[in-house]
Amino acid sequence: MNLPIITSAVALCATVTGGLLSGLYFAFEVSTRKSFARLPDDQYVEVFAGINQAILNPRFLTVFALAPLSSVLLAILVPTRWTILAATASLVALGITVAGNVPLNNYLDNAFTSQNAVSEIRANFESRWNSLNAARCVAQTVAVGATLLFALNTRG
Repeated sequence: MNLPIITSAVALCATVTGGLLSGLYFAFEVSTRKSFARLPDDQYVEVFAGINQAILNPRFLTVFALAPLSSVLLAILVPTRWTILAATASLVALGITVAGNVPLNNYLDNAFTSQNAVSEIRANFESRWNSLNAARCVAQTVAVGATLLFALNTRG
């Protein structure tokens, strides 16, 4: 089955933006997290707070918004088991980020600026944030895989 150009473009967008997010989460999981684990508490909190501020930029936010939007749009345009799975998984990753990682990022920023004990800040933040990151990495990877399976099954 050949897809209309708009559907192909949406599938491409979902795959690329979803892959970028999945890759970001994966890179953090397998390298950054392990490097951060070696840092003393004060450096950990300071560097992580800096990353949280730096990532809020138009390039990241565009990818962050387009991944779930394009996945959902694809499922609306062509509702198959793969596109519905992709949309659901992408929305799960978004939900984990919005309901879990972002509040923890805000906690870190607020706690850091109030000069609480950095060891307490880290203890309240690190393992929860890392668990949420691992979960959203899996969810976003499922979304990309499902989108690719949709594309492979429609092309041939």
